[in-house]
Amino acid sequence: MVAEVFPLADIGLPLGARVPDFTLPDARGRLVRLAERLRTGPVVLIFCRSEGCSCCAVRLRAYLRALPELAEFGAALITISPRPPVPTLSTEDEHRRSLDVLGDVEQRVFADFGLRRELSGEPVPATFVLDRQGVVRARHVGVDHGTTMEPADALAAVEAITLG
Repeated sequence: MVAEVFPLADIGLPLGARVPDFTLPDARGRLVRLAERLRTGPVVLIFCRSEGCSCCAVRLRAYLRALPELAEFGAALITISPRPPVPTLSTEDEHRRSLDVLGDVEQRVFADFGLRRELSGEPVPATFVLDRQGVVRARHVGVDHGTTMEPADALAAVEAITLG
């Protein structure tokens, strides 16, 4: 059996790339379009392996704690899972419209972002920080799903985008 080898530089969209627009459903069935979120400010986009992934759950809790600071810079937080989204996060956060929990069941957005392993079909966890034009300004792609971009690093990228 041949092992899959995925150099991190070869996975996911690179720095400076313009991301493809997408529309995905949230837990309430509402369609959320990336371009609409980018109109109001930067976007921190987190791709999770699954709702049940303990590493992803820890990462999301850390980002939820950073959500008020991200919102101060007008940034939105979008999480995407390959499963249908479930309404498990605070409705207060959802009402602020700075958080979207979306499902990409067909993994089209994962594929568009270069985050699907061709041989296994598994999604790769990643975090991208996008400016208002949809350009990748910071990224972390982790084949080892235990590694991630820390919220403080995403916040620093958002601050740099916003303050120029």
